Amino acid sequence: MNYNESISYIENKTKLGIKPGLSSIMDLLSALKNPQRKLKCVHIAGTNGKGSAGAFLESILMHAGIKVGRYTSPAVFEYLERFTISGCMVSEDEYAEAIGQISGLPEAETATVFEIETAAAFLLFASKNVEIALVECGMGGESDATNVDFQTLVSVITSIGNDHAAFLGPKLTDIANHKAGIIKEGGITVSAPQSDEVSAVIKKRCDLKLSKLIGISEPDIRMLESSIESGTRFSYKGREYHISLPGTYQPENAACAIETAFALKKLGFDIDEEDIRSGLDQAGWPGRMDVVSREPLIVFDGAHNEPAWKKLVESVDFYFTNRRIIYIIGVFKDKDYEKLVRLISESPHTGPVICISAPGERGLDREALSERFTRAGMESYTSEGFKQALELAKTLRNPGDVTVCCGSLSYFKFLL
Repeated sequence: MNYNESISYIENKTKLGIKPGLSSIMDLLSALKNPQRKLKCVHIAGTNGKGSAGAFLESILMHAGIKVGRYTSPAVFEYLERFTISGCMVSEDEYAEAIGQISGLPEAETATVFEIETAAAFLLFASKNVEIALVECGMGGESDATNVDFQTLVSVITSIGNDHAAFLGPKLTDIANHKAGIIKEGGITVSAPQSDEVSAVIKKRCDLKLSKLIGISEPDIRMLESSIESGTRFSYKGREYHISLPGTYQPENAACAIETAFALKKLGFDIDEEDIRSGLDQAGWPGRMDVVSREPLIVFDGAHNEPAWKKLVESVDFYFTNRRIIYIIGVFKDKDYEKLVRLISESPHTGPVICISAPGERGLDREALSERFTRAGMESYTSEGFKQALELAKTLRNPGDVTVCCGSLSYFKFLL
């Protein structure tokens, strides 16, 4: 099987949709002789911040000279960016070989795309003898296809909010219970700052599993200086750090990486303070308050649910005070996009909004989204696609305006 054939195989699997549960992935891994059991992993769950926390931690481990694999989703610009080893995407041939091993198995016939991709990640990491694999949950935690029998070094839970309610439950505590399902018996758990009700769920699960809980407290994080150009200087527990990734929400993701690195050090990995500082400073992660053009100023942010939209608007107001914002937005129809409309319409700096249809059957029609913004009193337009929306933004732009593209990571790849 070559790379194009492997991609066609994956695309043909999309019709199976999402299927929570572990029986299928465990059968598939068993047929592959359980490559996951060869791995030592940091398992990352959460509603928002998983990718950023993983990017910070990957960079720290690389600076420490540790061979690190990383499995994340979704892809932003290139499909294979989901599978990296020490910061480099696996090759097309390596990926095709892994998918080739999987595709011929009877157990793969009913497996979902995510289950197959997860199995491929374990095959790739095991074959390359990575020292630590960073494994990001796809959606939940407890019944997520990544929640299998590898050796978990640290369980990391980033910010939990309301998303995927149809699969994880209507209440925030239901969602938290699913995410907390990655906490392992006698292990170590690092948690980002959470609401009181979410914190209670995580603590209860840690107590039940006898897992040591390292909870990050908001007062321990202090923003010292931040700009869209130079990133953020902040202190955590009195120590100063710098991150190149802008976004008022990023210091808490960096704190998750810091605490995880300290936990790994206690487990015997050779990580020092300079590795942490350099790793944080040089970490990159596309599509998160990502400046893709300076003149004119264009920013991508993958905010795709209510908690992320709130943080996006907060960051936009912080970095671009008194500058008019032109939004380009496409969302999935299964998201609570009415709240996005409200948040953006209430921001004093919002200018025109250009609506596009997010790709696939899940994408909300651009006319329907535009109508919601018009009803909220906004100047709203529609555009056939992302590139056309950028051209329209040029005609609407005044000197000093900023264009912010958000709503979903899924359409960014169609720009470049």
